[in-house]
Amino acid sequence: MDAARVHIEPVRRRPEHRTPHLGRQHIRADHPHSVPVRRPEHVSPGRQQGKAGTWEAHSQARTPAPEHIAERLAISPGDLCVVTRYEFLADGQPVQLSESWEPMAITDGTPVVLPEMGPLAGMGVVERMRSIGVHIDVAVEVPRPARATQEQANLLGISVGDMLLQIERTYYDTDGHPVETADIVVADVRWEVAYEIPIEQRKTQQS
Repeated sequence: MDAARVHIEPVRRRPEHRTPHLGRQHIRADHPHSVPVRRPEHVSPGRQQGKAGTWEAHSQARTPAPEHIAERLAISPGDLCVVTRYEFLADGQPVQLSESWEPMAITDGTPVVLPEMGPLAGMGVVERMRSIGVHIDVAVEVPRPARATQEQANLLGISVGDMLLQIERTYYDTDGHPVETADIVVADVRWEVAYEIPIEQRKTQQS
């Protein structure tokens, strides 16, 4: 299965169905061009379509995990993590926010402890973890509706209380242990998220 990717694509109406499942993920909007938007595990925004895409990131190491993050990472509350907060832009316009948590028990003392620094800076969770012998097998995304807080509204250029789509994403290694979790926020008033799910084709044997 291909890794999930986020795109902004032109759309005339919302699709009748949304399927919260693994696969390619797209953000659709009334926009004249299709613009890939980088999430922490993906390529730079705008690279494929030539649009100007940027992101800002700030990491803080040795951050105690709050209870809800600890539960998602199967660690104890207060265990030390690296938290990285991202703001993604396309043509200078805010597109999405992301807050990523990684247990330092996995990355401490390695060259990839900070996602946006070191030899694999910006290469994404899967590639960075693979470099230290942690192989990611699956990602689970749970979309939920939410209302914009003052901080989110300021960052996304929307109004307080506007609808958001908040996606809780967690990466698991081949042993089923969570190795990273993130909260991804998209302004529902401007964008919509659609999931494209690859279908495995089985070859029929000819007699």
